Amino acid sequence: MTLTPLAAHLGCALLVGLDMLARCLRTRICLQGCGQRQPLTRLLEINLGAEAAAALSPFRVAGEPARVGGMLHAGVPLGAAVVTSATEGVINGVGIVAVGVALVFGLAPEWWDQVGPAFMGRLRGALPVVIGIILAVAAGVRLLRRRPDTHVSGRTPWRDRVRELLRLWADIPPATLAGIALLSMVTVSARTLLLPVLALGVPDHAGFGVLWVGSYMMVYSQLVLPLPAGAGAVDLAFLGGVAGDPGANAAALLIAWRGYSLGIATVAGTALAVHRFGARPLLDLVRSRVARPSEAPRR
Repeated sequence: MTLTPLAAHLGCALLVGLDMLARCLRTRICLQGCGQRQPLTRLLEINLGAEAAAALSPFRVAGEPARVGGMLHAGVPLGAAVVTSATEGVINGVGIVAVGVALVFGLAPEWWDQVGPAFMGRLRGALPVVIGIILAVAAGVRLLRRRPDTHVSGRTPWRDRVRELLRLWADIPPATLAGIALLSMVTVSARTLLLPVLALGVPDHAGFGVLWVGSYMMVYSQLVLPLPAGAGAVDLAFLGGVAGDPGANAAALLIAWRGYSLGIATVAGTALAVHRFGARPLLDLVRSRVARPSEAPRR
């Protein structure tokens, strides 16, 4: 199956829109389960800001704190914001694992037969470059850690807060949890399908199964890579053939995929966050997420 380049790009634009709409609806119904309501436009801003923070931080660690902060700024109580973030995160994680298991049992043999051995050989050759990138990021994190953080004195009744959060979570209707699970599967599938749809618009593309497995590996390996958006490592994996031979259009395909899977949300989310909060608070948030445990704000 092949697509025209225009159809492939239109399909990716629709997938990006579907992914973000599903995320906003997921947040909305979870908040409603906690007794809170927010308009979709505000939830779109919150989720775009969270995606930008995640993309710009190692292991995507700043995403959820930024989303909780956005909900608090929108007037959501702390308990509801934390329960919403945690519930979505856990269920989305289950969705990621479920899709991964399905791909392993359904399509991984095809991927290994076509590209596995060649890709592993290229990966060993690129290992020094990946290590160099990781060391460079680690050096940057070390510089950020030297900036002093503000300490907050006093203690909070954390046991009471935990009980409150558990009560809120227990009050979420089962139908709401099922809706969150369904929407999480939509977001995982939409993000994973971006590269296969793009590749269908170029000649001599790899099989759809190979593209899907490779795309999944590159998208969700960013959760375990100590690099913002897996920078360098993911790109080397793409060029090394993790999703099949990219051919003569490798650079254009990589740029387009990065743009759809990362660039649009990051640029839009950063612009909206800077407009609403200013640049200095955002920089302070990044520093706080990479601070040493002994320097973290005390509770």
